[in-house]
Amino acid sequence: MAQMLPYYEQDNLWKKADGFARSGGYPGAYAWWPWGGFWLSPQTPANPALGQYMPTLICPADVRQENTLPGSAWGGEANSSVAFTGYLGNGGAPEGNENMITAGKGTGVLFWKSRVRIVDINDGTSNTLLVGERPPSQDLNYGWWFAGAGWDGSGAGDVVMGSRMVNYAASLGCPASKVGFQQGNISDPCDQAHFWSMHSGGGNFLMADRSVRFMSYGANAILPQMMTRSGGETFNDSIY
Repeated sequence: MAQMLPYYEQDNLWKKADGFARSGGYPGAYAWWPWGGFWLSPQTPANPALGQYMPTLICPADVRQENTLPGSAWGGEANSSVAFTGYLGNGGAPEGNENMITAGKGTGVLFWKSRVRIVDINDGTSNTLLVGERPPSQDLNYGWWFAGAGWDGSGAGDVVMGSRMVNYAASLGCPASKVGFQQGNISDPCDQAHFWSMHSGGGNFLMADRSVRFMSYGANAILPQMMTRSGGETFNDSIY
């Protein structure tokens, strides 16, 4: 989401965030650390974009996304804060983190170090998901729009989502039934492992052709096919 800032009229924030990241203010392995070096002495600040509230990236149905979380609440640098999003990119099928585990295995569009171009979406941009809904977790540890690391460092479960995140669900101590597109609840941490929304009966998805469609939870049956960019699958529009 940070890398796309210039494309949704946030070029100034992009330049500020990128310039800060390139300043080399952190030592050694933490040269690109965006959350602030709160354990260092002296402390180093977080990237200025980390706590920047972004109206474009929130769902109006979830008022929590309009707030920021101070660093003192999540163990961050004292003067830092975190801002949230209700939208996650299509990481692919099934887990959405395959490209981090084995380079070149990402089947979606937006995943760790993605280099996917529009012409690479061979299934057609009107048939391929780009972004879907999933509210931040109750404890607000997931759903950070800037530098959301996800459950394994790939961003999965934080800024991107897979179609069937069985491993992520297991890491939360949740059953495999808690994967796929289905109704969720803020108070259930297991519902962090799948797309869902605060709306009734389904959720909004941005397609790769830039159209936005409301899909019912019945679309879960073909969610993996809609999340691959070059799988050659077909489906009908009765799910909308």
